[in-house]
Amino acid sequence: MQIHQFTSFDPASSHSAKPLSCLDKLCSEYGQCANNNSQCGFWFRYIDGSQSSGYYLEDILQSSSANTSIIFGCSTSVKGPIFEGGRAINGIFGFGQGHSSVLSQLISQKVMPNVFSHCLRGDEGGIVVLGEIMHPNMVYSPLIPTEAYYKLDLHSISVNDQIIAINQSAFKISDTRGTIIDSGTTLVYLVPEVYDPFIIAITNAISQHATLMIFDGDRHCYKLPNSGAQMFPRVAFNFEGGASMILMPNNYLVMNQFIDGQLMCIGIRKSIYSELTILGDLVLKDKIVVYDLSHQRLGWTDYDCSMEVNVSQTYGKELAGLSEC
Repeated sequence: MQIHQFTSFDPASSHSAKPLSCLDKLCSEYGQCANNNSQCGFWFRYIDGSQSSGYYLEDILQSSSANTSIIFGCSTSVKGPIFEGGRAINGIFGFGQGHSSVLSQLISQKVMPNVFSHCLRGDEGGIVVLGEIMHPNMVYSPLIPTEAYYKLDLHSISVNDQIIAINQSAFKISDTRGTIIDSGTTLVYLVPEVYDPFIIAITNAISQHATLMIFDGDRHCYKLPNSGAQMFPRVAFNFEGGASMILMPNNYLVMNQFIDGQLMCIGIRKSIYSELTILGDLVLKDKIVVYDLSHQRLGWTDYDCSMEVNVSQTYGKELAGLSEC
């Protein structure tokens, strides 16, 4: 796998970037200050435990149709899982629904419509569209109103078309509970009362073909004599509105080489940082995912994301990322 080396953004070399002052009225909406003479700062903790801190800048976001002034964070300190393991990450683009996200800023300035989409390739890369990717096989589930997350009502989980016996209280929705779709999270995290019966169901389905091995307390892997991903069961996450997200083995397994065979590890972990169930990139890859904020729904369908996509002609354009400082 090729490791990309990125160059950090240097605000001092920009003719248009300017730090947001604590005296600026926007700072009261976006950031925090030690005193009125300092720069407007920020500190974020992400769901996976990663942390980022720095200060806010105002600069111009260039696109094919318009140049728009936006506020974004310039990270001077980062730590945690998302920045470790040799990953080359030079920024996080805020597509949450919070009023300070880049998404909300672009929508409020009418630079983009109330819908965006992505199609993440199984190997690496993909496409983000400010607009709607069209496909006849899309299924949709209504979004649960929330300030920042894209939260859905998960009803059940099936393994080989059999619904797992899980106490329905595990799927309870509140301000701190529920199931969110988060492209900023690499793996999948299930709350303990969902994770434990899920792992039991997977283990029972594969027990005749593989040996269970547990690492780091909750990392469940299966030793196979040879390549046997096809022996793992089909999984379905079943949502409100009858929409199911179907996961084939390659959608939830992470393969590791083993001395005398292969080690297939479940890329689904037990949630320890929050009470949320989080569906990350692992299960979003090779799918078109549409965040339709106008109709408060989220849709998806399987797709080969190395191919071109059909974008609604009403409004849609591709978008590149931003750099950290």
